[in-house]
Amino acid sequence: MPTETKYQQEATRAVLKETHWRDRHFRLYRALEIFPGALVWSAIIGLTIMAFVRPTWLATLMLVYVTLWLLKALRFTSFLIRAYTPFVRSMKTDWQAKIEAVPELQERSKKIRHVILAATYKEEYETLARALEILSKTTFPKDQIIFVLATEERDHDHAMSIAARLKHKFGSEFGDFIVTEHPAAIPGEIKGKGTNISWAGRVIRDYCRQHRFDIDYTLVTSIDADHRLHPSYLSILSYEFLTDPKPQLSSYVSVAAFFNNIWDVPSPVRFIHFSSTFWMMATSVWTSRLHNVMTQTQNLTALIKTDFYPPTSIVEDGQQYWRSLFTLGDDYDVKMLLMPVFGDAVLTDTWWGTIKEQYLQRRRWNYGISDFPYATTHFLLEPKHRTLRVFIDICRHLEGHFGLATMSLLLGVIGWIPILLSDINHTVLGLNFQNYYSLVLRFSLVGIILSAIFSVALIPPKYEGKWWSKLLVLWDFILLPIQIPLSILLATSVPSLDSHTRLMFGRYLGFRVTPKAVSTKTTLLDT
Repeated sequence: MPTETKYQQEATRAVLKETHWRDRHFRLYRALEIFPGALVWSAIIGLTIMAFVRPTWLATLMLVYVTLWLLKALRFTSFLIRAYTPFVRSMKTDWQAKIEAVPELQERSKKIRHVILAATYKEEYETLARALEILSKTTFPKDQIIFVLATEERDHDHAMSIAARLKHKFGSEFGDFIVTEHPAAIPGEIKGKGTNISWAGRVIRDYCRQHRFDIDYTLVTSIDADHRLHPSYLSILSYEFLTDPKPQLSSYVSVAAFFNNIWDVPSPVRFIHFSSTFWMMATSVWTSRLHNVMTQTQNLTALIKTDFYPPTSIVEDGQQYWRSLFTLGDDYDVKMLLMPVFGDAVLTDTWWGTIKEQYLQRRRWNYGISDFPYATTHFLLEPKHRTLRVFIDICRHLEGHFGLATMSLLLGVIGWIPILLSDINHTVLGLNFQNYYSLVLRFSLVGIILSAIFSVALIPPKYEGKWWSKLLVLWDFILLPIQIPLSILLATSVPSLDSHTRLMFGRYLGFRVTPKAVSTKTTLLDT
């Protein structure tokens, strides 16, 4: 096995490659960092001024905007409906039996090695042990699984103590149990998950070569410490990989269901995480919105080509999409597995602490707008990346983040200024605006009711063995007048504006671990 010096040299080269690109094109890169925030604030300030100076203009624009928003909301609802039944059916399907039913698939599946990269930093034993307990119940042959606990040198004593306990308890469950330690002092690296799992990935690359595993059949799945893979997860992943006509050009993502501790968190946080889960379910049908996200799987051959994960970004999953697209070309694809990965919702020891951490988590997620300058500079300056696919993806990326930062403010605040503060409410335009807006809100209730039904269907019961305790989640939807403003503050416009503004002024975010206390109520996923 190569010495750590080799991996340090490779990590340093990866950092220099990324920083050299930015430094070489600093003015353009910096302008593109400023552009999204300037666009968002120009829209907010400009439309606010228009509300007082030209209220009829704004009212007319808002009628158009609300119509487009309604069409988009109806489209999303239709995708959610289309995704729900296949999602539930998939969880009940014996995917391992489907592989074994086809001799050719069964024979090829024996070559597969699943590498699970679990990044950890100051995580507690209980969190990791629960994840491993679920993984040990997988339907896929466990001797073909390599579990990698990717630790940080900055957490050496704590991490090594927990690693020893975990390896003692679970080491014999899998084909191998490997512990890696990412050094703390590699110049230029961002402290975060991406650099940690990149280090672990390089270790695994050499491990697989040493053991003569077929790297084309080695699937590397990166997870957070709290993620619990459904027992059928690796089987459906294997099936999709084996039946994929271009598996070397694909990434596989899954539906993140933040249900592990869902009954422990405050109602506003629970409501926010339902929205996240439903969005990911809908994207299984709305495939144009699919990017690498959270739990992601790539073939080891592809990871070697992309030089593993981003060394200078705190949103390693999002940027990995662009790195893979630029490395593998326009045939690169992201595919959704209709299988949940259960995660922890944000949770601290206090109500206010949980609310604060939820905001900070969403701010980091929304910092994905930092991928815009990265992708756009490559598009503009590299002829081989100047394709229609890349252009459309960049436009969708910008539109999505712009909408997240502005939509709630436009619909809930700015759009109403002309009605509340001018005589326009006595005109035909004003009356039509109010009536039409009320109609749109009625239509939105359909989506809310649908979300409530799906929440009851998917969430584990609050009290073990008492199915009716699922209905308690309806309280979150009864509190909608409170939930929606809090959602704007904690999960949509405000944290998104925060991220845009920080990037615009060069106040770059660093990575921070989100506290997720272990559940004291939810037990369904442990059985």
